[in-house]
Amino acid sequence: MNGVSSSSRTDIKEVIVAPSRELCMQIVREVERLLGPNKKMVQQLVGGANRSRQEEALKKNKPSIVISTPGRIAEISASEKLHTHKCRCLVLDEVIELLSFNFREDMQRILDHVGTKRSGAVSTI
Repeated sequence: MNGVSSSSRTDIKEVIVAPSRELCMQIVREVERLLGPNKKMVQQLVGGANRSRQEEALKKNKPSIVISTPGRIAEISASEKLHTHKCRCLVLDEVIELLSFNFREDMQRILDHVGTKRSGAVSTI
């Protein structure tokens, strides 16, 4: 598996992508409120925060839901510290902005990784 053991990477079930850290934080608060005592199931990944700490939190908490900015999730996925191939759901908040030229490369990387190993999975925008 490309030199990464399955115990050192995290299989994510749902990914929520938002264009800004502030919007990610709002979404995290709402998801945690909805999850109640299961709030460790959610992990925020945003640029401007310590990437190593975010990667360690992924490894330690093994969340089911990741809420991220496009650049950070693309970066961590590319380093194979985040495994989104089994992701069942990709949510794009502020989709018009996420599909703009500014985020094009990161969004393409995300779409290339999310849900690609599911049989019969189709990516559409």
